[in-house]
Amino acid sequence: MKQAKKIFTRMCLNNWGGINHKILEFHEYVNLFSGKSGSGKSTVMDAIQVILYGSFSPSFLNKAADDAKNRRSVLSYLRGEQKDGTANREGQDFCSQIVLELQDTGTKQYVCMGIAFEVRKNDSEIRKFVYFSHLGKMPEGGYLTAEGYPYSNQEIRALTETRMKETAKGGRAELNRIYPSREAYISTLYDQILGYIDGNRFMTMEKSAIALKMSNGTGQFIRDYMFPKSEGDTIETISEQLGAYRDIKEKIDVLENKIGMLKKVRETGQKLTMTRADIVKQQAVIRCIDIEDLKNRIDALLQDQDRTQERLRELRQQEEELEALSAQLENELILVSADLKSSDLGNRQERLEELEKRSRMLADNAAQWRKILQGLRRWESDEIVADYISNRLLNLIGAFCTGPVTQAQCLELRSRLEEERQNIEEEYETYHEQERQLSKDLKEKQKLLDDMKNNRKSYPEVLTKARAALEQKLSALYGRTIKVWIFADLFDVEDEEWKMRRRTSGTSEAEPDYRAEGRGGCSKSLPGDGAV
Repeated sequence: MKQAKKIFTRMCLNNWGGINHKILEFHEYVNLFSGKSGSGKSTVMDAIQVILYGSFSPSFLNKAADDAKNRRSVLSYLRGEQKDGTANREGQDFCSQIVLELQDTGTKQYVCMGIAFEVRKNDSEIRKFVYFSHLGKMPEGGYLTAEGYPYSNQEIRALTETRMKETAKGGRAELNRIYPSREAYISTLYDQILGYIDGNRFMTMEKSAIALKMSNGTGQFIRDYMFPKSEGDTIETISEQLGAYRDIKEKIDVLENKIGMLKKVRETGQKLTMTRADIVKQQAVIRCIDIEDLKNRIDALLQDQDRTQERLRELRQQEEELEALSAQLENELILVSADLKSSDLGNRQERLEELEKRSRMLADNAAQWRKILQGLRRWESDEIVADYISNRLLNLIGAFCTGPVTQAQCLELRSRLEEERQNIEEEYETYHEQERQLSKDLKEKQKLLDDMKNNRKSYPEVLTKARAALEQKLSALYGRTIKVWIFADLFDVEDEEWKMRRRTSGTSEAEPDYRAEGRGGCSKSLPGDGAV
């Protein structure tokens, strides 16, 4: 049975060095990074060191390329600065994450820990960053939003809160958190995540790493460092020299950083003390203001209560008075109702309603009568109407509109109007029949004129219809189009005097000649065009 252990499975880099987004997968035992200078080996190693040690010190970075001119800072890594002076993310606001994923082979549980940054284009140092960790594997998108942008610090916080809710009933839920300081992050990392390792020893092991140059090639490196010609321990000598120099320089940097941090802590502590005193003072003032406000509100409510009670007493008194008045009015109503029943007021009221109804009917009749008189007066004054009706009827209308009207006059006027209506309808039918005849004559004249203009002979409509019917029957009989000609159309008249005489003659004179021409004709099949 294999012994349980903790192994790094994956690493996520978002906006780190020359890498925009990359997820690296690690082997359980040995992982080798190889490539040309500038390919990103040191970039990955520095990211691992920043996660494991939580330090942003420039002297702490780039151990695998130990050269003074290649020294970098975390801010230069975040902006993606290159050796030629360019930067991938120069002049931009962006977010960045470096995260390691660790698996416990015994419990099969995963834990992710890392650092998230928010960088503004004008920042000269790192201002906004958070140390975080959460249970479970990395998100599927590798800490990227749906639009492809790295998570902000607020979204990292939301992720840890979500993982906290998911593992609330299980163990180790406290690993889903944002750490307030590097010390809290390192303490949790070494004690709980990595399994109670000695932090001091872990730091010593890191500082004993050696960066060896291979400027003369791999073969020369093996001969010089792995199989030296001299009997002395070349590697140990180089290690001691480099280690002593590095230790001294790092101690100086650490001391300077600690001095600066202590100054900032002192200043921050003084500001914090003053801020807390101001907060206490402001809170006391706020409490006093709130107490005075509550007193004023209580007084106002008490006054409102007194006014409401006084108003309630007045309303109750008015209610009692109204009830007494209502009882008095009910008694009076009973007495009045009894008096009405003993009198003839009911009969008079019905009579009044009947008279009002008759009055409305007479008013409607009067309006209708005025409308009839108005229409008759228009007849009397209209010249066109006067041409179609008799003088007797006009005299009746005049008498009807000026003097008193009797039933006999109404009956006589009605009889006369009926006779005039019948006469007008008969005259209308006569005019309508004349119009139809004139329209028919006009069409015939127009057809004759059109034939004369187009040098066509004019035939009766019966003859034209007979020719069309004969063409249709013959075409159906022989299965092809048969053209039928009138015999008179086969003659070509060349005498201009005769043509003019025929054109100037009327339809009644031309028709007999055409009939005479057609009377002697006969139908026969003509060769060639199939005409008849």
